[in-house]
Amino acid sequence: MFEEKLYSISDIAKKTKLTDRTIRNYLASGTLKGRKVGGQWRFTQDDIKALFSNDEFADDMLAKTEKNIQKYIKNGFEFNDCNNACTILNIVIEEKEKRKELFAKIKEIPVDEDKKERVSFIDENGKIKMVIIASFDYVNAIMELIKDVIAWFLENTLINII
Repeated sequence: MFEEKLYSISDIAKKTKLTDRTIRNYLASGTLKGRKVGGQWRFTQDDIKALFSNDEFADDMLAKTEKNIQKYIKNGFEFNDCNNACTILNIVIEEKEKRKELFAKIKEIPVDEDKKERVSFIDENGKIKMVIIASFDYVNAIMELIKDVIAWFLENTLINII
């Protein structure tokens, strides 16, 4: 029998770049649903998807994205003496499955925690705003992925890089 993968609070925190405490607050407010397994909270992929589609969570992620942009513009971003970039993408992808595929593949790109690579995104009915603050290599990996995942769709996709 196929067992569904379960995620911990710290797994969700790492995926969202939020703190464990913030994830616990979403759990306490009912924004995030889960279940206790062996006395610890566990979450399914569906629980996480529901969190990402929640308006409160989307507003928080928007605020975090805007804060990261302002921090980058005002102070730069610490990358342990590495070159870095702040890239903002506005992408229109009408097909929900293609958007899901893109997000899933982005999450598969290895993150170097020492370089504090950050990807924030908001998905509003096919209009995606993505902010990438990362090393050039990481930004390049995401840009290549975007090109590969939606290559067939690029002629109909608006991509603005600011």
